Amino acid sequence: PVIFPVLWINQSFNMVPSPCGGHLTGSNGVILPPGWPGYYKDSLNCEWVIEARPGHSIKITFDRFQTEVNYDTLEVRDGPANSSPLIGEYHGTQAPQFLISTGNYMYLLFTTDNSRSSIGFLIHYESKSEISLIDFYLKY
Repeated sequence: PVIFPVLWINQSFNMVPSPCGGHLTGSNGVILPPGWPGYYKDSLNCEWVIEARPGHSIKITFDRFQTEVNYDTLEVRDGPANSSPLIGEYHGTQAPQFLISTGNYMYLLFTTDNSRSSIGFLIHYESKSEISLIDFYLKY
């Protein structure tokens, strides 16, 4: 018989609730809806503004995306405000693998109705210099 060693870890983790929006200025990070890793809350209106250094762009990668179709949406805009040009509006499981801003800001708005929720999303963001973006576009 094969014997596998077993390691028991008895640790308690404090789950810090994900904030509903915010101004993100780090060179990279993660955006999660409130409630993650469980279902997100009803009646949300969460705004995130990602700000990169001047001369940089922002790349967001959708590692997980699942919302209530037609009713719980993530709006992504190319700039710092809800009046910036719309990149796309996503719901259900229909989200691209990644998006890239043209400037150093990206605006995200997650709105939910007052019924039915889902797991939401796991989005990684990172600041990219213009040179690395040119290299990226040449490769793909």
